[in-house]
This record gives sequence, C-alpha cells and structure tokens, in this order.
Amino acid sequence: MKTLLKQSILKTLAASLVSAVLMPAAMASHTDLTGSYSGTNDKKEKLDLMMRPIVGREGSYLAVLIRFKNGLLGYRPQRVSFYRIDPLKNNSLDLTPMNVTADGFIGVNNSDPSLVLNISNGSDKNLFTITSANSGNTAGFQDVMTFNKKTSNSLWGRLQSGAYWLKNGPSRALEMTAQDGFFQATATFTVSGSLNGNFDIQEKQPGLFTLRAVAVKSTGAETEEHPRKIGVPVERNNEQYFVLVDPSNDTDVMLFGRN
Repeated sequence: MKTLLKQSILKTLAASLVSAVLMPAAMASHTDLTGSYSGTNDKKEKLDLMMRPIVGREGSYLAVLIRFKNGLLGYRPQRVSFYRIDPLKNNSLDLTPMNVTADGFIGVNNSDPSLVLNISNGSDKNLFTITSANSGNTAGFQDVMTFNKKTSNSLWGRLQSGAYWLKNGPSRALEMTAQDGFFQATATFTVSGSLNGNFDIQEKQPGLFTLRAVAVKSTGAETEEHPRKIGVPVERNNEQYFVLVDPSNDTDVMLFGRN
C-alpha cells in the first residue's frame, strides 16, 4: 500500500512539473504581436490594427481596430472598435470588445469573444487573419480581415497639449492640456450637443482614455458625468490625433487633429 501511495504521489508531482514546464512554453509559442499592422477586409476596405501588451496578463493585448473608407485622402477613420485579446491554443487568440462602464471605466461587458485571430505559418504572405468567433457577441467588427507583414503608419500616441480641429467642425474644437506624464489631461470642447464645456481626460487602460465632467447643481452638490466614449491618441506621419469613439456605436467617430 505504501509503495502504491508513493508511486501515486510521484506521478502527481511529475504531472505538475510537466504542466509547469509546458504552460510557459505554450504561452511563449505565440508570436509577439505588439505593434501596428495594415490590412483589408473582405470588402477591400483598408484597416489598421494597433496592439500593445497588457501588463500582468501574459500573452494578452489591448487593441484598436480601425477601418477607413476607400477613396478618402488623409487620416479619416470611419469605424473604430476596442478589444482585449487573449491567447488560445494553436497560434490563435480571441478578441473581446471593450466598452465604457457606468462608472467611467473601460472593461468588458460581455465576456463572450466576438472574433478569433489566427497567426499564419511562416511561408504565408499574410501575418494573420481575423474572423468571426460565431458567438452570441456581435459587437464590433464581423468582417473577414487579413493583415500582412507591412507595418501601419498609425502608431499608438500619447496625449499632447494644444488646440485641435474637428473633422467637419470648428478649427479649435478642443483645447487640451496634458498632465501627469501624459496619463491625463484637462480639456475644453467646443462641440454641439453634450460634448461641450470642460472635461477631464483620464487613462483607464494603457493608452485608452475616458471623459469625466463635474456638474454643480443649484444646491451646490457636485455630480459626475461620464460620456460613454473612449479616446485614443494616434500618431500618423508625424501628425497627432485624438480619436473619440462611442464603443456602443463604433461608427460614431470624432476625429480631432492637433493644429
């Protein structure tokens, strides 16, 4: 009996050691996808994908997926979605859309992934493809997308102080003052509708920002308002932009360019 117990313990320890060795190896087997990529969808529309690693979440990324309308000159994003990307097996990763929560944070409201990224083998001219996960989560993109090895000109930027024009809007629609090492800013928007007045721009995920406005009631009490928008600073061809998107309606894109 003691011999059998000893053998059982040894088998358990051996299995644990194998698991401990193989798990990091499996995680490391994925290509490091940090960077920016150019691609197209099945409608031949141009795409940019920016990815950066999530600190403390091995093998995972934050991602911004941008679609452009063909024929438009300059930087004119038509659709923008935000994702958390997590590793699967066999050189695949899943993409889960991110949104703004009621308290102004950026997170996942529906944990069911909407897309799957498949890394191509070394002989393929394309680096990876993204397709539907065929899940119940249909938020964001549902196209078939292919990305090649060409690096995109769109880079994840940082908050920059200055005046910004708005596409199809005022030439000084946004006045921004970056603070705290570019992790937050104060901003004054001159835009019709609810996005008008003074706001704080706060980083809620690395490189992703939300807005916060403090309103004072007649009683003197302060209330916070959080417009359901995500902002991302983008640098493209030495030009700085601040792209503001309603993630629940990802074609509602506001493009601010630094003067």
